[in-house]
Parts: sequence; structure tokens; C-alpha cells
Amino acid sequence: MSVNQVRTRRVKAAAAVAGGLAVVTMGLVGVMSEAAPDAHASGSMDLGATTTSTTPGKDMPAKAVPVVKAARYGKS
Repeated sequence: MSVNQVRTRRVKAAAAVAGGLAVVTMGLVGVMSEAAPDAHASGSMDLGATTTSTTPGKDMPAKAVPVVKAARYGKS
């Protein structure tokens, strides 16, 4: 191995270690964050009224058909 190959491997290894430590650190900060929601929060959910609507079948088209049709590619 040449000196450049050894140096490149060391730089890549150092970058991998630094990236791993950064990921672990962000995870720990996220777990320890006080802004995280409380897992044991008590209270009730506010539910709104349920609305159901139907569309009459006669207003729906049987098949979608384009209004304007262009000439096929290559044909005028």
C-alpha cells in the first residue's frame, strides 16, 4: 500500500466515526429534549360531528371522453 492509500483509508475511517457519533448524539438529544410530547399525557380527544354525503348516480358520466382530440403524431 502506498502512503496515499493509507491516508485515504484513515480519512474515510475518521469520517465514518464522526458521522456515527453525530447520529448517536442527535438521537440522544432528541430523547432528552424537553420539547418532546409526554408519553403519559392525560386528557380526552375533542371529536367533531361526522358528516356523510352521497353523489347522485345520474350526474356522474358513464365514461370519461376527451372533448378535443388531436391528430396522431406524424399525421397532419
